[in-house]
Amino acid sequence: MKHTIVYISCMICAILLVKIPETQSQQEKLPVPQLTKKIEIHRGLTEIERECISCHATHEPGKVRDWAKGMHARSTVTCLDCHRAELTDKDARDCPGTEKYRDIKISPIVTPQDCSKCHPYEEMVVQSK
Repeated sequence: MKHTIVYISCMICAILLVKIPETQSQQEKLPVPQLTKKIEIHRGLTEIERECISCHATHEPGKVRDWAKGMHARSTVTCLDCHRAELTDKDARDCPGTEKYRDIKISPIVTPQDCSKCHPYEEMVVQSK
């Protein structure tokens, strides 16, 4: 009887050992879940935005390089999104590339009020003043 138990135990171990590599290979074939999410915004660029970037890349490459490395560029936020001014703004002026567009003026300085168009915290700063 004792020999039978040992024999059965050995057979069970042998079966398990034969099955383990098969189970491991099946596990290796399972897809690995991706743990990170990547958010991208693709809104495209208008003709004037492309002109702004091209002109600034020629005349102010450092500014364009800094912008291109940042979150604004990855979100397709361009010069006009932050620097476009109302025609009645005191600091509204033409940029050398915008003269042909009568309805577009720019402001060389971006204020918290400009940022508040997208960033709620900056809107609170504007309201507190």
